[in-house]
Amino acid sequence: MAYEFAEAETAGQRALLAERRDDLLTDTVADTLSELAEGEGEQAAVAQRAMALLDLARTGDAEPVFEALAKPHKLPHLLHALALRPDAAPLGPAALVAYTAATTTAEAGTESPR
Repeated sequence: MAYEFAEAETAGQRALLAERRDDLLTDTVADTLSELAEGEGEQAAVAQRAMALLDLARTGDAEPVFEALAKPHKLPHLLHALALRPDAAPLGPAALVAYTAATTTAEAGTESPR
């Protein structure tokens, strides 16, 4: 399940989360992704993004991030809104996901974690 979620495209991750949320939010999936994230290269990067998305699912903030990923120009606005919340815990995971979605250096600078 962890591998399937990590390697899926954004739409696939969204669908998996909608269909198998409880399975994805288990300690087993978290531990597997954590081990993958400690590696190097592409596999570690996709595991880190998957972990961030699951962190957002736990706080109820995954859906707004998925919506913003569909319209990347909205990502900076979403990050700003998350930063203004009293509990800004979702900001870090959302920024990591936004960073992975960046296609240019300028976008990465705008969307990177601070």
